[in-house]
Amino acid sequence: MANEGILTHCEDCKVGLERRTILHQQMVEGELFEIDGVPALVCPRCEATWIEQEAREVIEQILSANRPGGTQ
Repeated sequence: MANEGILTHCEDCKVGLERRTILHQQMVEGELFEIDGVPALVCPRCEATWIEQEAREVIEQILSANRPGGTQ
């Protein structure tokens, strides 16, 4: 369920989402990257997680900077 484009409830459980910071883990070219303190919306019932666009863009910048040929 969305309110003006902002997700407010879990798509599966229909429970209100909570704003939390999470440890984001992502495999890139066979290497595991962990980024702590990522703001996210989390379902308190099923733990489904949504990372908002702005945070995803920052994650991509961090990962790009750590790829071979990336800028650090």
